[in-house]
Amino acid sequence: MNNWLERVREEKRELDDKINKLTQFMHTAPGNDNISVHMLYLLSEQLSTMKRYSYLLEERIKEGEKNE
Repeated sequence: MNNWLERVREEKRELDDKINKLTQFMHTAPGNDNISVHMLYLLSEQLSTMKRYSYLLEERIKEGEKNE
């Protein structure tokens, strides 16, 4: 197995875990008066970017698996 491919898989696993945690937080955050609307917007943008990055890692994994 390619070392780089395993590193990308691990990176994706870690990223997906962070995505899940942020998603859970975002579901409870609107009820928290300490979080501003601007902060919610920033968290939403961060989540969107993380999901896009996860997608790109998945595509790299698929391409790498084709060449194994």
